[in-house]
Amino acid sequence: MYYETVFSNYKDMGGIKIPGRFHQHQDYDDGARLPNISGGDHAFGLETITDVKVNVANAVLMVPDAVRQAAVPAVRVETTKLADGVWLLGGGSHNSVLIEFRDNVAVIEAPLNEERSLAVIAEVAKLVPNKPIRYVVNTHMHFDHSSGLSPFAAEGITIITHENNKDFLEKALSGPRTLAGDNLAKANRKPSVETAGDRRVLRDATRTIELHHIKNLEHSDGMLVAYLPAEKLLLTADFNVPAQGQPLNPSIAVLRQNVERLKLDVVGHVLVHAPNPDRPVTNPDLLALAKGTN
Repeated sequence: MYYETVFSNYKDMGGIKIPGRFHQHQDYDDGARLPNISGGDHAFGLETITDVKVNVANAVLMVPDAVRQAAVPAVRVETTKLADGVWLLGGGSHNSVLIEFRDNVAVIEAPLNEERSLAVIAEVAKLVPNKPIRYVVNTHMHFDHSSGLSPFAAEGITIITHENNKDFLEKALSGPRTLAGDNLAKANRKPSVETAGDRRVLRDATRTIELHHIKNLEHSDGMLVAYLPAEKLLLTADFNVPAQGQPLNPSIAVLRQNVERLKLDVVGHVLVHAPNPDRPVTNPDLLALAKGTN
């Protein structure tokens, strides 16, 4: 989304002009400079500087060796078949799922960034050639689960998100990209965003995907999960199984309540952040975690 940082109240501090205040705007719109963005101005990060020391003796900032020598990991997509026409697109901290229909495919989740999504789109083309991606499903709007949506929008692929997220997502994807133009900026294409309410079904003669809204979830009020009734798989984000010795994730209890409310016959849970997402967590195991008995 568009960010603007405002520096003000400049003062002479030790012979150097320093801003005494700075803050940021998200999705800033003054009605003139950014006419393409409608909506509000979300200001945050107000800081006040009260003191500055110039040329302090021995003030050396050391960069740790681990940081200096760190290499940016290459984006890799590791594919695992979960069922006929269903693949996990893993290989990272956040994963996606590819689901094949008769004439097209759908991708569940576009996380992290443009590079990750471009690699996912390329892998989809290898796995299911000659079938276009019709939908990409966004589970919720947290940045690590939505920052990879723009490459899909650039290809004209329809984004499905919960209705709570539609206005924000349309504005964020339609905003200017002034520092580094991505594929969406170059395509100059308006994003196609559709919504799911409490429930939406994607279906053809070969496949059914049910999208359900998870209610009463503190983590996000616009969370969707995808259920494959034929395979009895539930595809979820941020309902993470805790590591050994870690406290239970309270969101798991909410997921359990919603699974029971919706009467979903779940055999396996495919978790976006699971250490081994290619091995779905069984429903009894997840329910045991929700009850705190594991």
